[in-house]
Amino acid sequence: MASIDDFFKKPLLPSGQKRKSEPLRDPNEIYKSAKLDANGDARGSKNAAVEDAEDEDIAGPELPPDLAEEDIPDDEEGRFFGSGVTRDTSSALDFIEQQEKEGVQSGKIDATWLRRTALNFEKRISKNAELRAKFEDDPQKFMASEADLDVDIKGLSILSEHPALYPEFAELGCAGSLVSLLAHENTDIAIDVVQILAELTDEDVEAEEEQWEALVNAMNLCSKSSIAEKIGQESDIIPWLHSRILKSEKSVSQNKQYAAEILAILLQSSTKTCERFIGLDGVDALLRLLSLYRKRDPEKDSDEEEYVENLFDSMTCIVDGAAGKAKFVEAEGVELLQIMLREGKMSKLRALRVLSHAVGGKDGIQVCERLVEAGLLRTVFGMFMKKQDNQTIEHLLGIFASLLRSLPGESAGRIRTLAKFVEKDYEKVTRLVQLRRGYASRLVPIDQSIAQEQESLAKDEQDTMAAEWLSRRLDAGLVPLQV
Repeated sequence: MASIDDFFKKPLLPSGQKRKSEPLRDPNEIYKSAKLDANGDARGSKNAAVEDAEDEDIAGPELPPDLAEEDIPDDEEGRFFGSGVTRDTSSALDFIEQQEKEGVQSGKIDATWLRRTALNFEKRISKNAELRAKFEDDPQKFMASEADLDVDIKGLSILSEHPALYPEFAELGCAGSLVSLLAHENTDIAIDVVQILAELTDEDVEAEEEQWEALVNAMNLCSKSSIAEKIGQESDIIPWLHSRILKSEKSVSQNKQYAAEILAILLQSSTKTCERFIGLDGVDALLRLLSLYRKRDPEKDSDEEEYVENLFDSMTCIVDGAAGKAKFVEAEGVELLQIMLREGKMSKLRALRVLSHAVGGKDGIQVCERLVEAGLLRTVFGMFMKKQDNQTIEHLLGIFASLLRSLPGESAGRIRTLAKFVEKDYEKVTRLVQLRRGYASRLVPIDQSIAQEQESLAKDEQDTMAAEWLSRRLDAGLVPLQV
């Protein structure tokens, strides 16, 4: 039996298939054999070149030159203990952190911030006004200042989150300056002001009563006739508001409602502004917009309802003047009001108020004559004979007084008006007497109460209470009684 050593001595394969093993070679000799020629090509065999290429593919592409040359120090703590962040990234993060800390400190919204903001805001306004006056014919010279002003206006919206600053905001004059920008030549600036005013006075702002009063009193500068007249005459705000309320929309937007509201404020504050609006064919525009509601009511408590109220307010202001009355008659405004009085719901009382203002004054004769010609006597006297609230009665009595005051003595219109009082056994006169007695009886106890209060008050205290006493007498029916 063969020993185990024999297995290691004898070859397992036939000797005919045995291949001679290559002799070991000196590494230096291998290195010298791969000399480069003059062109830089290796003198190795084709197989060696292929193997080198394969080695390069395995190793991957070369590193970028910048990274290859950078001397990256070894991580002393090891790869699992390092931050994994380069020096540049770390420096950037430190810079951002520092800027955030400084931003928090400098971004504190307090009185100091407000004074600094107010000063910059006034400077922006002054600079823009100066450049506009200096380079009136070259807009490129003042557009940059206008862009800066636009940014500052929008930046004031943050005040709505800090209503405690409202009083100081008003005291610094910023509220007045903001409102004055409604007259800016650039309508984009005026629109920004409207939006900021809406944010500052939003019902969701948690402000105390005194904070509201300070802001509103300062903003009410717009209601002063001198400022309102300047806004209406020296800017493009009136033409823009005119075109804005005429813009067709599927539903009345908040911006359209704001435009109608601002228009009503400006018109009721200045007769010259009314005349300018009339010159833009504003009477016809208002009548066309109001005609949509002659039989249809807007949704209750909506922007559309407030929008319609503002349109009626604007029309009431327009027909107070002679030019407005003439345009109103020319545009068949009396006929539109007749439809509203007969078929309208929400529009009925508003139309009656407009008619009361249109027939009033020394220039109301043409409206009175058109009222009679259009057959409105039957409508207004029919309303008078029904039970109505105090406001409706007040408007009806005002219309009757204007008809009797304005229509000439022998004119057909006056005769027809008097005939209405005489017909049906003087029932309209009887109704007038009953109303007068009722209002007089309601006013007696109010006058007695006021007289008792006057006896216990000094002269200066009586002067203070005069407005309140008048208000109480008006509520009791003083106006209908005087008419």
